[in-house]
Amino acid sequence: FGEEQGSYYLAMEWVDGVALGKLIRRAREQGNLPPEVVVKIISRIAEALHHAHMATDDDGSSLGIVHRDVSPQNIMVSYDGAVKLLDFGIAKAATRRANTDSGIIKGKFGYIAPEQAKNGDINARADLWSVGVVLWEMLTSRRLFPLRNDVATLHALVGTDPLRQVTDYGPDAPPGLLAVVEP
Repeated sequence: FGEEQGSYYLAMEWVDGVALGKLIRRAREQGNLPPEVVVKIISRIAEALHHAHMATDDDGSSLGIVHRDVSPQNIMVSYDGAVKLLDFGIAKAATRRANTDSGIIKGKFGYIAPEQAKNGDINARADLWSVGVVLWEMLTSRRLFPLRNDVATLHALVGTDPLRQVTDYGPDAPPGLLAVVEP
């Protein structure tokens, strides 16, 4: 960011690629994403989140960053294979007291962790839940919570009904990935 002739600007990297959500939709038309592609994308997202979660200030104190909006819409895959986690706009940091109004849920309802849906205290584990939902969707090319409205999605998210299984929609998913995403 900077200032030029009295005007402030913010320059961001241009990612020449496609949002993961679009990639998943295309994969559904032609079969699911190949496991090696799933592993590469999900590992890069995990690395990005680890970097954010482990960030410290100048004194070495944790910044307590939680993205809160990990979803296929906020993951870009460039045409040369780079994977980028976007939009830290609603991220929570331990040192930041902004936009944390009680009763307001931040994030896309189909991807937020149950404790986030209940407006409880969240930490890095909430982002890991979201990564698990994205992984499930990459393996099946379907939404884990395909409900038609936010209220139904939240009810399913905090309810006691078992989640749908990957093998119902992605029977060829490798056992190692199934162990990560299924109970």
